[in-house]
Amino acid sequence: MLMFGFVGIIVLQNSSKEVVFEKVKQSVPMKLENFYDQPILNPTWNDVDFRIRKMLDTADEHVLLCLGTASYGVRYIQSAHKPGGYTLQLGLEQGDQTRLVEKDVTPEEIREIFRKFCDLGIVEGIEKYKPVKFK
Repeated sequence: MLMFGFVGIIVLQNSSKEVVFEKVKQSVPMKLENFYDQPILNPTWNDVDFRIRKMLDTADEHVLLCLGTASYGVRYIQSAHKPGGYTLQLGLEQGDQTRLVEKDVTPEEIREIFRKFCDLGIVEGIEKYKPVKFK
């Protein structure tokens, strides 16, 4: 299991060992984060795309884009390298918790998913993502 980057959230474990977080409030409409740079508040697509390209070129980097309020149930998306490729995770708000789900993706899919989330606040095909679980 890969977990990365979301600061300020406490991990809760339930009986299924699925990764669930306490829901937190964010005071800005959108925030872009990674390991090595300062967060960007209300980023443009060019900011997001630059961080994605940096992540694709740096094995221990990740990129996270978080909305102040969940859009269609998705609060944030994040992506990073994994053995043999890349993973993309979604933070899905349900009640007072945020569930973490993921799927394997290509670099092209990462850019497409981040672009739609950045511009429109949507992630298509959420049913294709699987819950992240502790091993």
